[in-house]
Amino acid sequence: MIQKRNRISYLKPSDEANLREALQQKHQQFSQFSSPAFVTPDGVSQGTSKGPVTIPDEQKEFIKEISEKVSDFIEKSTDNSLKLPSCNGFQRKLIYQSLRAQFPSGIHLETQTGEKKERHVLVTRIKSEDDMKRRETEKQAAEVGKLVVGHNMMLDLIHTLHQFFYPLPESYAEFKDMSLSAFPKLLDTKLMASTSPFKERIMNTTLADLQKILEVKPFQKPQVEMPEKFTKYSVEKGPLHEAGYDAYLTGICFICMSNYLGTFQNPSEENILPSSPLIQPFINKLFLMRVQDIPYINLASQDLIPNRDHVFHLTFPRDWKTNDIANLFSPFGGSQIFWIDDKSAFASLHFKEDAQKVLQSLRKGGTVYTIRTLLQYQSSQTDGQTQSRKRSTANTENNVPNKKRKCLNVEAAPFVSRSITPPIPEENTVNIDDTNGNHADSAKAMETESNNDEDKKKDDQMFVEPEVW
Repeated sequence: MIQKRNRISYLKPSDEANLREALQQKHQQFSQFSSPAFVTPDGVSQGTSKGPVTIPDEQKEFIKEISEKVSDFIEKSTDNSLKLPSCNGFQRKLIYQSLRAQFPSGIHLETQTGEKKERHVLVTRIKSEDDMKRRETEKQAAEVGKLVVGHNMMLDLIHTLHQFFYPLPESYAEFKDMSLSAFPKLLDTKLMASTSPFKERIMNTTLADLQKILEVKPFQKPQVEMPEKFTKYSVEKGPLHEAGYDAYLTGICFICMSNYLGTFQNPSEENILPSSPLIQPFINKLFLMRVQDIPYINLASQDLIPNRDHVFHLTFPRDWKTNDIANLFSPFGGSQIFWIDDKSAFASLHFKEDAQKVLQSLRKGGTVYTIRTLLQYQSSQTDGQTQSRKRSTANTENNVPNKKRKCLNVEAAPFVSRSITPPIPEENTVNIDDTNGNHADSAKAMETESNNDEDKKKDDQMFVEPEVW
């Protein structure tokens, strides 16, 4: 391990393997030019040395005592190190030589200098590679059943995998496999609070507000005893957004919601354990921000496949702006716009039932734009490569000037031109599967709506995320 002050010492498996290989190479190089008295007996094959020294008769009893002490240390002691008596340079040479022959692996020898300049040999217990692998396997087996709880934990999971396991994979399927391999059981309290039977009683799922809601009936706050002198993590006014405190609040919220599930049992159960079947519906599902029809990522199974009949793919001239697309759909109640590149975008109708009207009204010859359904667009794709030119995401529902928000005559310019033929649809655009929840990374999302707000129907939204976390 690499020791860093005020930090957790940890190496990813790939980094550990690289450092271990470099260390073994150094040991081999060092052993070729060193006396046995100064080479660590770590079991590595030794190169050319000065050869063993015959133990004089007057030193045999001393070496015998040393060997017995080290043998008892290895077999009986639970300490990690053993300090041998002070001795001269020749005796240390004999100690190294004898212990190397008697214990070819499992210990590390190091010469140290005391406060009075006396020198002695320190014996440190080390684990063999096989022993370390076995212990790690046993540890992992013991932790398989442990539940890892987080709140809105998508980024937490991504950073943890990247920092402590392996580099993040390129494909979504590999990411799901890696997540389950590292953490077989995950639970997101934000997702839990956003689903039945909690969503009917919890209007705000930000961590601080969630904790306050869960303190009043029908929920019940668990009794938590803090150490007498530790008052920093007060529930009433603690350091929000500090990692430890947020983890503490997340645990409190999980206990509250878990115990609430027990009230639906007959007879009622007070303390619901993480292994309870009541928790199972929430396992390995991660809350997905701002994607209303795909509320969560299912790490252990197939994700939900929503109906996207109200989503259209458009191509248009490069000089078109968001307002041009917005005005195109304003007679049908407005739309949410997701830019692909300078010449194409997706448009999602607010009123899904008007999808057929859009095709009947806008799909006409002689226009400078083309429009097709999402299904038709997906069928035309031969690969999932994205365009090199992308736009970033922005919400533009309220950015359309009032004078342009009125119903537009789609028979007039710029939508109809006798001199310009429709452009060829783009073939190298983003696959919708990649744009469901990732428009912030690959496209510019712009949302517009008409001033027919009083007639707009409200879709049932299972997940509502406030602007302030």
